[in-house]
Amino acid sequence: MSGIINSTGAKSGVIGTTVGTPAGHVIKVHQQQTPITSSLEWTSGTNEIQSYTFTPDTRTTNLMISCYCTFQLYGNSSVNTPHMTFNMLHNGTNYMCVYDFHHNYGSTTLHSVYSVNFPEIIAENHASASGSREVVMNVEVTAGRFYILGNADELSRYSDPKITIMELA
Repeated sequence: MSGIINSTGAKSGVIGTTVGTPAGHVIKVHQQQTPITSSLEWTSGTNEIQSYTFTPDTRTTNLMISCYCTFQLYGNSSVNTPHMTFNMLHNGTNYMCVYDFHHNYGSTTLHSVYSVNFPEIIAENHASASGSREVVMNVEVTAGRFYILGNADELSRYSDPKITIMELA
């Protein structure tokens, strides 16, 4: 027997729109990785590291969002115990929070290097919602200095902040 049989019993060599797909398969992948060519440095407040705006497919029922960032956390002239909170927001809602990165250096000049990579699955009915979505990765610096070294060479692709979004059916 040749051809594909769809839900109406018709045979065809092309998969038509009436053919179902298994739940949980990936429909589309989005990725945003902006090279940091000049260093980022913050000593207070909430600061956006990277954002990405996209419009989901109407078949999307779940989003798997992953945020990655490598950074250094320093003391400064008055703080020897720096700390910060790392957040991932989807349309303004904080879905993931890696909080209280800190280290008691006993010094204002020492630092630590951290890599953060966290995935989150968000179940949402995108078929009934229209328009674009925004994913934001930010850092709230409470004390000390948050620092990403700017690097325009080939190795920077391994350390530059990255947002990956997988649309799942």
